[in-house]
Amino acid sequence: LPPGPICNPGLDSIKAALNPAETDYKYFCATGDGRNVFSRTLGEQEANIRKYGLNR
Repeated sequence: LPPGPICNPGLDSIKAALNPAETDYKYFCATGDGRNVFSRTLGEQEANIRKYGLNR
């Protein structure tokens, strides 16, 4: 391992964690092509899982 820290978050990431955006989203999943989709309900989340083939 290197002598210094590994994978430290940047300042923007720290600010976002301390001051998250106000949304109704409770779930997210990766689409497999580098994007994420967000859902407000479990039903929406399950539909996204089926849509993007994540239930394999």
